[in-house]
Amino acid sequence: MIDFVPAYAAIVARLRTGLGNVKVYDTNVPLDVEKATIAGHFSPYAVITLGGGIRAARGRHMINSRWDIMQYWVVVTTIAPENGAAMQLKSEVIDLLFGFVPPDAGELTPEGGQAQSAANENRIPLVYQHRAMFHFYQNMET
Repeated sequence: MIDFVPAYAAIVARLRTGLGNVKVYDTNVPLDVEKATIAGHFSPYAVITLGGGIRAARGRHMINSRWDIMQYWVVVTTIAPENGAAMQLKSEVIDLLFGFVPPDAGELTPEGGQAQSAANENRIPLVYQHRAMFHFYQNMET
C-alpha cells in the first residue's frame, strides 16, 4: 500500500516528545484550544505541516510509476510572544529533526524556501514566527 502516514506520524511524535512542555499542533491550532499563559504572555508552541509528494527528479522507475521515489517536505512553524523564544524553539526543532529517519523513508534534510521569519505587528501581543523546513524521500511501494 502507498502510505506516507507512518513517516509523518513519526515526525510529529518526535517533536511532541522532544520538545517537552511545548504544544505541537498538526496542521493548525484548533479553534477551541486555550493558549496557556505565563506572566501574561502565551506559551510558545509549534505547528507542523506536510507537503508533497512530488516525484523526485531522478527518482523514476523504469517499469512502474508506483516505484518512483517521492519527495515530501515538512514545515515546522514556531510561534512565541518574543522573537528570542521563537528562535530558540526553532533551534530545538532543527536539532530534533536534522538527520532524523522516519519509517520507510530517507533522512530529513534542511531546506530553504519557507524557512523565513515573520512578526505580526498588527496584533497585541506581538506574535513572532520562525519556520524550519525539511524534505525527505520515500518510495512507498512495498
